[in-house]
Amino acid sequence: MAYSYDKDNVKSQIKTEDVIDFLMDFGGDPIVRGNVIVSRTICHHSPDEECSHKLYYYENSGLFQCYTGGCEESSFDLFQLVIKIFSLQKH
Repeated sequence: MAYSYDKDNVKSQIKTEDVIDFLMDFGGDPIVRGNVIVSRTICHHSPDEECSHKLYYYENSGLFQCYTGGCEESSFDLFQLVIKIFSLQKH
């Protein structure tokens, strides 16, 4: 039996704490600055690589913005970040 999910419905239920926990689990070392979470660039670096805190999550839009030249798309949602992380880590 195949399951169908409404991506927008799932995204609307994601809380800031969920994003922080996710980033911590994948080595993002998140820092909260008001309504913005700043993380290591785990979108294109593995957790054991040296990288800077230039991956921003904007709570108001629910989008990440990578401020380095390492990402093909500089703005993406949590689902796209999962895909980036898993392809980087070969899952």
